[in-house]
Amino acid sequence: MNQEKMIDEFMLHMIRIAQVPRRSTLDFQTRGESALLIYLHFLKKKITPGELSDLFGVSTARMSVALRQMEGKGLVQKEMDPDDRRRIWITLTSHGECQAEEKTEKLRGKWNKIIHTLGKEDSEAFLRILGTLEQLMLEEKESGRVRGDLDSIRN
Repeated sequence: MNQEKMIDEFMLHMIRIAQVPRRSTLDFQTRGESALLIYLHFLKKKITPGELSDLFGVSTARMSVALRQMEGKGLVQKEMDPDDRRRIWITLTSHGECQAEEKTEKLRGKWNKIIHTLGKEDSEAFLRILGTLEQLMLEEKESGRVRGDLDSIRN
């Protein structure tokens, strides 16, 4: 696996892991816009606000506020589904795509340092482990075992 592909995989795993609901929405409130930009950049397709709420583990009201702010900055656009006027699709604008690319490049630099420090073999092992952790966390989320508190760690 080449280094650029490895960096992309690291970033996608970390974004997915960050989406598993936690006790606090502090992460989303402080870094939500960046995470949304990067996620939409990697997604490369339309998504509904409700799907984003579920993915990031925040209320639909909080996601609506974040998307409205991002729309005001010209980062995202909302598009009504022509087949179902109740459904709204979210996509990046060209300005949003540029901002996402800048943020992605900054993250690439950080991941490049990590990969360089770990070396190829350990980096590939880390990717495999992240994939396993992501799968375990998704299985917990789907089974309803994620409680977002200390009890889930103790059990």
